[in-house]
Amino acid sequence: MRKVRSMVMSHGWLMLAPFLLAACGGGEMPAPEPEVVFMSPEDGGTYPADTPVSFQFGLENYELGAVPEEVVTARDGVGHHHLGVNTDCLAAGETIPQGDESWVHFGSGNTTIDMQLEPGEHSFVLQLGDDLHVTQAADGLCASVSITVE
Repeated sequence: MRKVRSMVMSHGWLMLAPFLLAACGGGEMPAPEPEVVFMSPEDGGTYPADTPVSFQFGLENYELGAVPEEVVTARDGVGHHHLGVNTDCLAAGETIPQGDESWVHFGSGNTTIDMQLEPGEHSFVLQLGDDLHVTQAADGLCASVSITVE
């Protein structure tokens, strides 16, 4: 008990630190960063060639929305998924190719797809695009996984 009392007396200011930070405005947390995530498949996973591989995507701290029929300007803070097949993340501000076999667009706002893949190594990127299919500048809006199909 004596050690505890001595420690509190000598380090008592540590116990006040959270209250002092909050009083000085240090208690405000920054807004969480947006992030796309592969919920499945698992990075580094191995999957059988005789069944489709299920992909499921997530989006945190950003609004997921279907692309409107007519788009003049992109809505701020709203995007949809694009799955790049055996390609890399695109730089922020680039337009994601349409009609290119290496990109699958999810313009209806959907978050899943099953793909029948040939045996071998495959890599995928999940990239968020706006209503005009332009990649977004925030870090975390492109993720990647690699899998093996055998």
